[in-house]
Amino acid sequence: MNKVMILSNLVEAAEQLRETIAAIKSDPEYGEEEFLVEISHVYYHLNYAWNGRHGTDEEGRSAAHVDKWKQFPDAADLFL
Repeated sequence: MNKVMILSNLVEAAEQLRETIAAIKSDPEYGEEEFLVEISHVYYHLNYAWNGRHGTDEEGRSAAHVDKWKQFPDAADLFL
């Protein structure tokens, strides 16, 4: 597994979750549009960590892999 890539994406996802939680708690006007943007950012990093877990750093920088790795995993991939 590419632990460096996995960890960097998990850290990004965790930071976004902390920011999202703080925004929901503190902003009475926080709405669905903000939530969509922020939760999409979380999913991007979680999906990238999972789908790219066996990829190389070079693959992680290529546009073809970025498009593939950011997608939500198939159910079969999640329940191995």
